[in-house]
Amino acid sequence: MQYFSYEVHNPFTMFGAAHWLTLLVLGALLIWIYFFFRNASPRSKTIGAHSMAWLLVISEISITVWGSKGFTEFNPTENLPLHLCGLSILLCAVMLWTKSYLLFEIMYFAGIAGSLQALLTPYLTHGFPHFRFIQLFLSHGLILAAVVFLIASEKYRPYPSSILKALGFLILTGPIVGGLNYLMQYVPPYKIGNYFFLCYKPGSASLLDVLPAWPYYLIFMLLLALVFFAILYLPYGISDAMQKLKNRK
Repeated sequence: MQYFSYEVHNPFTMFGAAHWLTLLVLGALLIWIYFFFRNASPRSKTIGAHSMAWLLVISEISITVWGSKGFTEFNPTENLPLHLCGLSILLCAVMLWTKSYLLFEIMYFAGIAGSLQALLTPYLTHGFPHFRFIQLFLSHGLILAAVVFLIASEKYRPYPSSILKALGFLILTGPIVGGLNYLMQYVPPYKIGNYFFLCYKPGSASLLDVLPAWPYYLIFMLLLALVFFAILYLPYGISDAMQKLKNRK
């Protein structure tokens, strides 16, 4: 039962051997997903999409159950899927089931940006092979896998307008989540939530550490999101530019 223990027996070391090896394994799996499903049969694509969708849902349910100690200590400020990655996990499941292109556009940018941040600088205390370690890397890795899957199987790709849709998602969702954060002070345990890190910076090391104090870092978060989105679009932008040059010749 130490694999599900709440006591830390094997602390997580950021960029330690287990962290690097896990990132390498995830990278290899993403490459496999792309090349396997690029020319897979419709049946294989359906099985792959549904399998990943259910794994996403199960991973989110499992962390809610573990984090709330079987719902006996459920805390709405911590155990709801209202962080960007928590929402992305559920939206990716819906995206895989429905093959929604709009959700793909949003998840290509917001989902990948959030999950990469979580994978590189995870808010984690338990090391491998603890349940929390496996759940965090599995769930966030699946966000990337879901996007890669639709790129490979459905030939989806983002466009410049997709960046605006992803930013719009953050701008519209932010105030809603912020309002929920505020309302949580009126229910047990009577404290303001911090989903989307809208109220204060996370306790673990992250990119937010180099930003100004609240509330100014919120503006920088949105600007950083735009920078990340532009970087994520760069491969397609370069490819499109090269194709235009080729067509002119």
